[in-house]
This record gives sequence, C-alpha cells and structure tokens, in this order.
Amino acid sequence: MAEMRSGRMEELLRNFALITENSYQRLAEWKDHAKGNVIGCLPMYVPEEIIDAAGILPITILVEDNNITLADYYLQPHLCSLVRAKFDLALRGKLDFLDGIVFPDLCDLTQQIPDIWSLHSSVPFKYSLCLARGNLKLPSRKHYLVQQFTHFKVSLERHFSLRITDERLRQSIITYNTHRTLLQRLYQIRRSNPSLFHAGDLVMVVAASMFMPKEEHNKLLLELITQAEAIAPVTDNRPRLVLSQLCDRPKKGVIDLFDQVGAVVADDDLFTGTRYFFKLVDDTLNPIESLVDRYVNGVPCPTKSDSNHDWGDFLVNMVKNANADGIVIFLVRFCEPLGFDYPYLKKKLSEARVPNMLLETEVGVEGHLEQIRTKVQAFIEMLKGV
Repeated sequence: MAEMRSGRMEELLRNFALITENSYQRLAEWKDHAKGNVIGCLPMYVPEEIIDAAGILPITILVEDNNITLADYYLQPHLCSLVRAKFDLALRGKLDFLDGIVFPDLCDLTQQIPDIWSLHSSVPFKYSLCLARGNLKLPSRKHYLVQQFTHFKVSLERHFSLRITDERLRQSIITYNTHRTLLQRLYQIRRSNPSLFHAGDLVMVVAASMFMPKEEHNKLLLELITQAEAIAPVTDNRPRLVLSQLCDRPKKGVIDLFDQVGAVVADDDLFTGTRYFFKLVDDTLNPIESLVDRYVNGVPCPTKSDSNHDWGDFLVNMVKNANADGIVIFLVRFCEPLGFDYPYLKKKLSEARVPNMLLETEVGVEGHLEQIRTKVQAFIEMLKGV
C-alpha cells in the first residue's frame, strides 16, 4: 500500500537508496571534493561522536551483496561471512580511500581480524576498541570504558595532529542526538502506519546515514518525516512483523521477500535500524562519560553478555509495542554471540507466546533464496491462520 506516498516522498527514498549503492566509490569522490579525512568503523559500538568532533567523517563499513572473492585465501570459510566480506572489500581496494579503521572487539573474530587486516591491506590509522562485558553496572566496568574511550580520543589527536575539545564533543553529541531523535520519529510513523513503507525502505534510510555527514542526512530525513506525517494511517490486515539482526544490514534479496509474501514490517531490532539510534546521549554530563553511559545502558545485545539488560524481554516488549504478530530473527552463519544466545531467546519468546522464526543467512550465497522464501511464506501463512 505504499502507493499512497507522494512523488516527493518517493524521490527522497530513491535518494537514500542511491546513497547506499556504490557507497564506497561515492565516499572516495566525496573525500576528494571535501578534502577531508574519513575513518571506517566496523559495527556496532564505536563512539562516532569522538571521530566527528575531530573534524573527521566516521562511516560504517557495511557489506555488499557480492560474493566473497579474496578473503577466503586468508580466513577460513567457516568464520562469520560479515567480517570476511568486509575484509574482502579491503583486499579488493574498495576501502583504499580510508584514512583509518576502528575495530570494536565484539567477538573472537573481530578481536583477531585487525592484525590479519593490517598484514594484507595497509591503513594509515588502525585502532582496536576494547569494550567491557559482563555486569556493566559495576563501577569498574564504567571506569574501564572511560579509559578506553579516552585513549581512543588521544590516539586520534596524536595521529591526526589535532585537539578534540569537550566543546567540540558536546556539539557532535547534539548533532547525533538530533539525528537519533529524527529517526525515532520516523520509526514511530512506521509503527502507526507500516503500510506506508516497503520492508527495506527504512533499512536504506538508516544505512544511508552511515555513509554521509549527519548534518546532510538530517536535512533529508526531516523532509521525509514531513512528507510521511502528512499521510493518514490506513487499515492493513497483513501480518505485522518485527525483524532482528546484529552487526549489519539484512540481504536485500531476503528483506524484499516480506513484501512479496504479504507481510508488513512494523518495527525492527536491526543494526541498520533501532540499534543504531536506540538511546540518546546525555549532553549535560562529561562527554566521554556520557558516551560510556549510552553503551552501558543502551540496547541489550548478546555481544555484551550483560545480565542487567535482558534481550529476550526487550524483544518481547518491542513486538507488543509495535502490535506485531511475530518476529523474524536473522542469524548469520557462524555468528557465535547470537548462536549461543538463541536457544534462551527462543525460549523467552515462546513463553511470552510471541510467534518467532529463525532465518539463517550468509553473505553472497543466493542459491538458498527460494528455500528462504518457502520458509517465510510458511511462517506468514501460520500467522494468518491459513
């Protein structure tokens, strides 16, 4: 029912889609034109505001749908395809324009990949960001994270011969908070009127923000919200879904299936979605401490292993708040954090009587798309009571 959209809204969504296509070539051209530095960040929890406050453009390294061609010469094929695909981009020269890369240590592979990456693809600035896990409420965890974020800031200052002041950090925090607030407004529109969007529309909107300055994205985003808010909600009897995936965006061929089989996405727990803008940063506190607080008290995640924030309860509440009929969880093959957590997560969803389905995916493998379609179709028919 996205036919209700105005011509300008269609144009804006096409613009967001274009930004996500050939994104690294576009960024290289932007760098040449703007004469600025660009740092790539592996998902998920890099404090981008610190990079932005340095006058450097932080971008997120997201995978493309291409097959992995070179990385398997250096990494075993049974390792997470998301990390292998990002390394493959570097080996193919697509990331040569970057002035630096930040690697958050989310899992065993992201802890190991920085050294392997450096051996086979040079990068001027490389930083491994060590993140705390376990009971994040402990003062020692917060103290550790303040040290890590501060060291990251100092490393940027030394390498690029600049100074990141608290005032610059606060201004970046305000800009990012504006961006998060706008995305929260857009997502509230979708919860109220999910028929207005195709399943992949907001994935493209959020992904586009990871490839451009937030100030530019905010302008486009505000206009999209204005267009969307002018359209009255309509009744839609299609099953309403919540989608969940860590670390990257869902494969386009897979996410397009939900429109094709007669479902509508009402909300999501995607990295290129609510995970990216879930919590604002308190701009009244010490800037580094406020960025740490966002990580500690942000969205629950199996990479944090934090018993204070239950991911199962979080997803159950998301399904209820979106008035959704079920949830689809994407598991990238060989993802250990989600793989370990999934049995518990499924138990929690089932106990809350939330219909749920696991979809296993992998970068660049298209041969199983029809099998996925059959599985999704069966899940949607179950929700319909067919």
